[in-house]
Amino acid sequence: MTSPAQTSIVTAMKHHWFYPRLLGFALIAFLVVYALVASGRFLYFRQAGLELAAFPRQDEYTVGSGKPVHQVAVAGDSTAFGTGASAFTHTYHYQYLSQQPGTFQVQNVGAIGARVSDVTEQLNNISPVDLLFISISSNDVTHFTRLSDLSNQLDNMLTLAESKADTVILITPGSMGDVGLLPWPVRTILGYRSGQVSVLTKEVAKNHQVIQVDMFSHSEYSFARDPNINFAADLFHPSDTGYALWANAISKDVERAGGLRL
Repeated sequence: MTSPAQTSIVTAMKHHWFYPRLLGFALIAFLVVYALVASGRFLYFRQAGLELAAFPRQDEYTVGSGKPVHQVAVAGDSTAFGTGASAFTHTYHYQYLSQQPGTFQVQNVGAIGARVSDVTEQLNNISPVDLLFISISSNDVTHFTRLSDLSNQLDNMLTLAESKADTVILITPGSMGDVGLLPWPVRTILGYRSGQVSVLTKEVAKNHQVIQVDMFSHSEYSFARDPNINFAADLFHPSDTGYALWANAISKDVERAGGLRL
């Protein structure tokens, strides 16, 4: 027979475990709802990205007028390709070149989804040029390319790039932690990863005669200042305004390096 004291203890224990269990169930429910909402949101904006990628791009174009006439190539990932821009005239390379004197005949071999290891093949498909833009490494961040492998790939890529162009401009992206497409905690993880890749790229670039434009280090051009206008409809790629920030950063770093030597 249970005594009043024992009954009181059992009742107290039930009350003791009720609130922690309730809190646990509430936390699980929150995480499930968050995962569903985040997944739906990701798929929605990913579809927007696929639609942006389907926009026609200009593989060859001429910008400027008069002399001198320079040959230019653009290699790299979707940012080289121009995904997110409303027209090829709003890509970072067009916006930058349109501010320079002379005529530039441009060939764009950038490809959506490209990583550093893919740029070697792109460069093998171009003839020697006066100026070469390479914008790369976002996909190496998101795909977690091993840093030791990435170091070797960057070194090989830049060695080949130097043999292909009189002037090489290497553009690397800002923090993936600012990308609205990605849910928390993915943004936090990739933001940290972006910093690692930024440091690594700077170390490798020091051993090459290239002009590096590291958007991760350009806090004055951070997309996080106004993500609503700096990102395209997919909340991943730069918009026209975002690419304009890239063009401004290129101008600043080229001037810091002594200007274009073509």
